[in-house]
Amino acid sequence: RQRQMCIRDRYTIINAVFYRGEIKMIRKDLTIRYACGSYWIISTDVHLYADASYHAPVMTNETGYHIWICLKKHFSIEETAETISGLYHISYDNALQDTKEFILLLKQNGCMEGL
Repeated sequence: RQRQMCIRDRYTIINAVFYRGEIKMIRKDLTIRYACGSYWIISTDVHLYADASYHAPVMTNETGYHIWICLKKHFSIEETAETISGLYHISYDNALQDTKEFILLLKQNGCMEGL
């Protein structure tokens, strides 16, 4: 069984990812696609099956999709949260938390460069 992260661990990772308000880049070989009612983050690497660095697909929802699009456009965390807040009519603080949690999911699944 996978160990659940404690809050301290989560915020340590979040702080590493969001150093001085900047975020690391999403890996260039990854894209997002819609299939079977969910969004999937998948590798577009043509050497996928010959390479030992196979990247398992990561499932997300529509909110994750919109955050992904913002991050791929190099939006800052704050710009992404503003976009999500307006799109879903939620508070900026809730959108910021959703954005940070999604980036943490990306980091945990090896989707960020340099982490």
